[in-house]
Amino acid sequence: MNNTDAFDVDWNGPSAVSISGNTLTGVGTSTTGLRFNGASTTALSTVAVQNNDFRFDGAAGTGVNLVAAGPSLLTIASNTLDFNGQNGVGMSLTLQEAGEVGIFSNLFTDDGSGATAVLFPTIADQSTVTIENNQLLFNSASLAIDRGIIFQAVETSGTISLGGSINNVISGATTPFQIPNNTSTGGIPVNGAFVP
Repeated sequence: MNNTDAFDVDWNGPSAVSISGNTLTGVGTSTTGLRFNGASTTALSTVAVQNNDFRFDGAAGTGVNLVAAGPSLLTIASNTLDFNGQNGVGMSLTLQEAGEVGIFSNLFTDDGSGATAVLFPTIADQSTVTIENNQLLFNSASLAIDRGIIFQAVETSGTISLGGSINNVISGATTPFQIPNNTSTGGIPVNGAFVP
């Protein structure tokens, strides 16, 4: 079915959500594995997505779509995300208040084209992001733009901390890494070098 979510969580208050050990297949357009919306601006949203197998055969699939209006602790680890349709997004993480994000040991494979592996549409000042030991593989020969790790916007006048000690492999991406200038400290290891 189109426009469906395997897991759909809306919560206004403290949360502790764990999605682990599942096999999820999206065959329609605009399907999502996990959609989480933490609506409270003050309560902590704790979300762990681990050891899942996500497969999307339709266009515009999203593995994990997390939005936190308040403080957050997000862990995405040891998942397989496989996209056969166009314009997929492995994980989309929106942090409207300072949070802590760990993205570890995931395998992202895109055979469709036009995909983004890790997207931060916006992230708040003083957030911490650790990304290590992931493989992001873009296999399509299409001319569509494929993107690896993308920080689209950092809170105005904000600075986030980037970290990671084990190399991330990004293969075949048009844009392997992107973040607005002068918005971060530290670095993430990508293809043998720390970025930005």
